[in-house]
Amino acid sequence: YTFFLYHPRIIIFKIVAPFSQLKAQFCKNSRTEADFFNICLVSNYICIFHQNQFIANAEVISGSGKRVEFAIKLPEGLLLPIDAKFPSGLYDNYLSAVDSSNSQSTKTAIDAIRRHVINDANDINSKYIQSGITIELGIMFIPSESLMQLIDSISDVREQIFRDNRVCLLYTSPS
Repeated sequence: YTFFLYHPRIIIFKIVAPFSQLKAQFCKNSRTEADFFNICLVSNYICIFHQNQFIANAEVISGSGKRVEFAIKLPEGLLLPIDAKFPSGLYDNYLSAVDSSNSQSTKTAIDAIRRHVINDANDINSKYIQSGITIELGIMFIPSESLMQLIDSISDVREQIFRDNRVCLLYTSPS
C-alpha cells in the first residue's frame, strides 16, 4: 500500500481568527463540531473516490454498533478505516497558553494534546481494525494543518501511534 502522508514543516502557521469565527458560528457544542469535521472528511473523499469505492459512516465490525466516519474499499476486499479527530478545546487551550507566553501552561496543553491523540489512536485500533475485515492499519484524519504541525512537533508521537496502534495521521491542505 502506498500512502502520501504529511511531512512536518519547521514553521507552524497560525490562522486562528477565521477558523475561530467559523467554529463559533457553526460549532456550538462538541457534537456539532464533530459533525462539522466529519463532513470535512467525507467531502474530501467523495471528490476522489467513486461511490462504490468507499462506505461513509461504516460499521466496520458487523454487529459492534461502532461506526467509523469513512472506510475505503480496497481491491482485496478489505477496508481501510478513516476516523476524523480534532481536539479543538485542547488546541484552543494551547493557543491561549502560547498567546499568554506561559511556558508551563503551554507544556501542559501540549501534554494534554499528546495524551488525547494517543487515546484516539488506541480507540481507532480497538474499534475499527480487525484482521480479515480491515487491513492492519487505520487512519486518523486531522482536519487542520496547524494542529497537524503541532502534533508533528511533539517528540515521537507519530511514531509511537503507528508502532503501538498501527494508525497513521493524515490531513488535507487547501494548497
